[in-house]
Amino acid sequence: YIQNKTWQNATNHVDNHQYAGFTDWKLPSIDQLSILFQNKYVIDETTGYFIALGIGSKIFWSSTADSGDAKALNFNTGTIIPTHAKSNTAQVIAIRRF
Repeated sequence: YIQNKTWQNATNHVDNHQYAGFTDWKLPSIDQLSILFQNKYVIDETTGYFIALGIGSKIFWSSTADSGDAKALNFNTGTIIPTHAKSNTAQVIAIRRF
C-alpha cells in the first residue's frame, strides 16, 4: 500500500497494520528497499503490482534511521536519500518480517 506519512507515523502505521491475516509487517531497511527497486520490473511482469500502484515515481521510507533522519529511496531513479528528515513525508510500503 502507499500512503504519504512522516517517518514516525509510517513506522506506527506499519507496526499496527493487519493485512491478509498477517500482523508481522514492517518498514523495509534501505537494503531491502533497494532490492525491491532492483527487482521492480520482475515484480511488475509477474504481478503488475508496482505499475498498478504508481510506485515508479515516488520516494519511500526505510526503517534505516538515526535520531533525526531516515534513509529513503527514490523509486524513479533508485537513488538513496541518506538524510531525509523524519518530519518530512514520504510513501510507505510494508514487508513481512522474516
